[in-house]
Amino acid sequence: MQNDWDVNPDSYLKDEEGSFVLKVDGTPRKKSGRAKGSKGRGYTYHSKTKATMDAKKAVREKQKKLKAAQTKVENYKKSIITTNKTLSKLEGSVSSNVIEDAELKNLPKALAEEAQEDIIFKANEGPQEDFLAAGETDVLYGGAAGGGKAMRC
Repeated sequence: MQNDWDVNPDSYLKDEEGSFVLKVDGTPRKKSGRAKGSKGRGYTYHSKTKATMDAKKAVREKQKKLKAAQTKVENYKKSIITTNKTLSKLEGSVSSNVIEDAELKNLPKALAEEAQEDIIFKANEGPQEDFLAAGETDVLYGGAAGGGKAMRC
């Protein structure tokens, strides 16, 4: 009959030299803990604790879904407002017919194409945009040749 430490030597403690660590009676000492790769039995919660944990998890998941739905509704509201503003600009019912790039990007595709067709003037990037976006009544604009001062339609 073979000893267990001869059949399963990896289940027993070894010192730095590779020899078994012996108990007082002279037999090898087994490694403590669960063997590598083996699965634990898990923890068994009381039924009341388990029910509480499940209920809390369900509430968290519902809150997450609610937040996502609220965000979606807010995005729809913003989209409707932007679309209505742009429509009123295209129809000419508003005093300013200026549609900014940010507005164009957030419009439905068909409306964005319609707005692109009606463009009369578009400022060049940089100083022209800054000049036209200035909120002051009087704005001075100057510079060397080729600075983008000429605004052509």
